[in-house]
Amino acid sequence: MEGIPNLQSHKALEVLWSFWKLQGVYSVEKYRFYQYLHAAFVLSTINGICSILFVGELFIVNSFKELLANLTMSCCLLICGYKTVIILRNRHQIIQIRYILDQLDVRPSTEVQRAEMARVCTTCNWLALTICFSYLIVNALFGVMAALSGRQHLVFPVWLPYDWRVSAFRFWMTWMYQNISQFFFCVQQAANDATGPIYLNVLNTHLRIIMYRIEHICNDTEKSDLDKQKEFIEAIEDHRLIMKVFDILQGTVSYTILLQFVGSCLVICMIILEYFLYNLTVTEICTGLSFLVAEMLEIAPCCYYSNEFMSSTDEFVNSIYSTNWTGQSIKFKKLMIIFMIFTQKSKVIIAGKVVTVTLSTFTSTMFQFQLSLEEVANDFLGALYLCILSAHLQIIMERFANIHYDPEKTEEESFQDFKHCLEDHRTIMDIFEIIQNTLSFTIFFQFITSILAVSTSGLLFLKFSPTLTETTAIFILILAEIAEIFPSCYYSDKFMEKTDQMVFMLYSSNWMDLSPKFRKHLIIFMQMTQKKKIILAGKQIPITLATFMSVSKDFGLSPTLRHPY
Repeated sequence: MEGIPNLQSHKALEVLWSFWKLQGVYSVEKYRFYQYLHAAFVLSTINGICSILFVGELFIVNSFKELLANLTMSCCLLICGYKTVIILRNRHQIIQIRYILDQLDVRPSTEVQRAEMARVCTTCNWLALTICFSYLIVNALFGVMAALSGRQHLVFPVWLPYDWRVSAFRFWMTWMYQNISQFFFCVQQAANDATGPIYLNVLNTHLRIIMYRIEHICNDTEKSDLDKQKEFIEAIEDHRLIMKVFDILQGTVSYTILLQFVGSCLVICMIILEYFLYNLTVTEICTGLSFLVAEMLEIAPCCYYSNEFMSSTDEFVNSIYSTNWTGQSIKFKKLMIIFMIFTQKSKVIIAGKVVTVTLSTFTSTMFQFQLSLEEVANDFLGALYLCILSAHLQIIMERFANIHYDPEKTEEESFQDFKHCLEDHRTIMDIFEIIQNTLSFTIFFQFITSILAVSTSGLLFLKFSPTLTETTAIFILILAEIAEIFPSCYYSDKFMEKTDQMVFMLYSSNWMDLSPKFRKHLIIFMQMTQKKKIILAGKQIPITLATFMSVSKDFGLSPTLRHPY
């Protein structure tokens, strides 16, 4: 390390810019013709054609499962292409960062600091490679499954202007194109996702080095006050350069990070939805889990290094204050006070000027996914059971209606069928009582929390002047809370209708031709089924569509009553 003249932080960008160069994004001020041709070729053949093929498949899918699988890749492709366009548009600003880093590298540094920067450079290069390989592994699984399928399916189901099943040549040519395009797509996605973390990691290291320099400015007794002031001013200038790089990242890379967040959330939601709706094979589950890990790996580094940079900026004031400033000149103290004032504000990347990119955001996002899964299980359990019970009740009603119409059955056989129907009806009512005594309380809390959430959201909207983003968030929250209670009300109402129809169905059966014994049991059963069966949330609130409409009406009238004009 003794032969290293400066920090050489630009080495942290070697793998990243090799990825970009493969995509046609060059670190030059002005493109030559072949460079324009390279970028246009990649964008058209990889992002353009692949996006058209995936979007075209959306119009010819045969099932909702195929739609979810296609949407996952379509979202990834479209968002990745848009992020690449953002990088291309802001290429000149990003290139300027390299020149600023070169200015920071030539500052005096110790052997320990150079070793630390070398370690950070290695970490950044390994980070870019790890992200890329994680994406390649996931896509390789799809490629291997297609190759071993006996030409039954492609790597990804896409729309094609020809029939790839006609010959082996067409299949393998299509398979090869999909794998090559997916390779370029993985490299492109890795470059998009690693840009923010790598630059923030390098910036954070430079900031730590400046903090170390400031802390030790006053400890050198051999230096004059003028030399100390000069070193302090150089540290201030270096800090200004770091903040300049930060502002460039805030104005460029933050938008790709926002799309990164949106894309990851959409993909994770669709994978989880597919897992809950369908019985997936072991291979599909493993592939889905790999996809989930890759999507989490996509946003975790950004949040981590942005959080580290924010922590360093927060510690910067303490670093200045911890210097031996008491024995310094008045001019030095004035410089220190002014610099402390300017460095008090935390610096954190705000993705698209909307979402703060920190570890708390990452953990909050993961927690929200976990919470959403729990909410789905809690809120839809009652609705699902009632839906199944309604279907069973409909089947029993049809069985009742067909009793005694079969000429091949004797009176005794018809009576046995009737008894079986009675037993099944009793089983359904037993399940209903279990739901009434257990899930009705979860539905009750569901109503209470939904009412409180909607009321609070409405109050925030009425009492304050929310921004467009906050208004959209409030509107989505209200819709989510309404969707939370609607299924329970709907299926409870349907179950109540089925129990009401039971008596009319029994009366409309062929009871006049039945034996007295048969009619006696029929009359007793009709009397027992006359009572409405309806879920009472917490044994207080009837869960019906009428209740849902009443609650919704009250929410709609509340703003009018408070603000009649």
